[in-house]
Amino acid sequence: MNIETKKWEVLCSEEQIASRLKELGAEISKDYEGKKLLVVSLLKGSFIFCADLVRNITVPVKIEFMTTSSYGHSEQSTGNVKVVSDINCDLE
Repeated sequence: MNIETKKWEVLCSEEQIASRLKELGAEISKDYEGKKLLVVSLLKGSFIFCADLVRNITVPVKIEFMTTSSYGHSEQSTGNVKVVSDINCDLE
């Protein structure tokens, strides 16, 4: 994929995304009140979204990152997801 020639289209404004993240943060905070919350972010594509989301969560939260790959060196997914780097915590 040549990013210089790709046609870009805005699907959601920054304001719309920020508003929805605030709503999601409030909903997650309510649902996880008094519980342990672990957010797993898939690198590299979601870390900014994840950071913006957890800023809107008011309960204590732990964040872990994992890296997966299904594209290899291609522009099209192989359909097989490979875990490159897994989370590093005890889920029990």
